[in-house]
Amino acid sequence: MVAGFLAIAAAACGHVQPHLTVPTLEVGDPTFAATITGYTEAPVVGGNRVDVLLNGDEIFPAKLKIINAATKTINYAQYVF
Repeated sequence: MVAGFLAIAAAACGHVQPHLTVPTLEVGDPTFAATITGYTEAPVVGGNRVDVLLNGDEIFPAKLKIINAATKTINYAQYVF
């Protein structure tokens, strides 16, 4: 019985499609903060800026641009999931 449940659960998990795009949102949209919080697992706080970059085609050029523009120091954090 347990083996049957595990087989069904494993088969169902194999059909989950990955999220490769973030829905189009405007900052004034009532669902903006909740959507960004859901995708980044970090709260949206006033005064900050959020750039959601997907895959290496978007991540690495943005990262290199900011590193090259630095004049003194860089504080860097990246969350990969």
